[in-house]
Amino acid sequence: MKKFQMKSCVSVLLAFVLLFNLSSAFAAGSDPEEDSVLKNDSFISATLENNKELMGAISKNSAVKAMNSLLDISIEPNNSIASIELTNNDVLYNIDLQGELEEVAVGDLIGYAGEFEGFVCANSNDEVLSAVSTTEMPVTANVTIADSDVFVVLTIGYAGEDSIPIVIMYGDITNSIGRIENEQYRIATSNNPDSLIDMNQTQSVQSVDGTTRLQGYALGYCGTYACGELSVFHANQLKNQGNMSTCVKVNSNTPNMRSYVENTMGFGSSVSSVLPDIFKISISGNHNDFHALANSYLPQNNSTSATITVPYYAGATLGVQTVSFDMLMSSTTVTPSKYSSSSIHPNNKLDWEVYKRWGWDPSVFDGTHSMSKGMTAYGTYTYEGNVSSNITRSMTASATIGYDCYVMIGGVLTGFRVTTEAMSKTTNVTICP
Repeated sequence: MKKFQMKSCVSVLLAFVLLFNLSSAFAAGSDPEEDSVLKNDSFISATLENNKELMGAISKNSAVKAMNSLLDISIEPNNSIASIELTNNDVLYNIDLQGELEEVAVGDLIGYAGEFEGFVCANSNDEVLSAVSTTEMPVTANVTIADSDVFVVLTIGYAGEDSIPIVIMYGDITNSIGRIENEQYRIATSNNPDSLIDMNQTQSVQSVDGTTRLQGYALGYCGTYACGELSVFHANQLKNQGNMSTCVKVNSNTPNMRSYVENTMGFGSSVSSVLPDIFKISISGNHNDFHALANSYLPQNNSTSATITVPYYAGATLGVQTVSFDMLMSSTTVTPSKYSSSSIHPNNKLDWEVYKRWGWDPSVFDGTHSMSKGMTAYGTYTYEGNVSSNITRSMTASATIGYDCYVMIGGVLTGFRVTTEAMSKTTNVTICP
């Protein structure tokens, strides 16, 4: 599949731009079969209304089904930005989303599909969005392009104990859109080599340093369903100027997320498949002198493959054990930052974003702190301060999981992302002189 990384684009494009571009192309005598919304050196632009008929068929959210919503979307082929103007019941939002388009071919039909994400704060005059959250919340746009057709599914808000994201569909599922949508689902759910290189777990179970322990774990709830777990592994003590490996493991729970989408979000029996596709993980040493060593991070920045070492708690006798497997991902971003502006270290905190287009096999990550599976992020931490007697310092780990959810609409499987609220765990380390 050919990938397009998109350049900066204009945030406001009127609907007639799309119509003008298409009509001009046909007037110039271009072959209609060769014409597409996507053209090199030109904008993808479309103005789409929310499809109330589709939403009425699959959603139980009466407020979403009744709303009047208009979406202006523009994407430039050589950039990673989708600029949208979203109008909900006369309330306007301008949002820039980051992502990527990929070419999807089905027979003689060539289309494009992409997933873009960003954030928005609800306007208090927007009764629909403000009911989801009054604070910043994620926006994900699943974009499908085929011939002159554009179809967009927006997911807005976190899935949490007290919050339910909304899903809004724009445009029509034409025959061409349906073929591209179904091909996306086939790729996502097929047992293709992009999902895993090796997950047979034939590696011998090896003991790690005996000082590494399970320090604690936290469950992430979506409504009444536990849809993820975060666990933290590191030593109880760290010598000043010494090094300590710290691991955050994140486990998905796709059966529970499926139940949440079916029951709480109201998509019922239309749900066909749920796959984890993005993990956002952070570790923070909560003091200016508590920081990670440079380039000690795993997975590494910009990596598209990694050998993942997965710790798990094997009971009081065996303690922490590990297994390893090789994994492919579409992208990995690692961002170090300071604990405070006065810190001299640029890497007190580490943030990972690990993404796999089409998602991973859920069996790789579904589990708990006591199972030998999960997405892991490692950093080697040190403490560089004046320590004359034992002191206690803390670390904070957090994570969110994004799930690609596919629902059946009139014979077409279309996808959208549901993102969990952050799971968080704070642990203590004794710093010794």
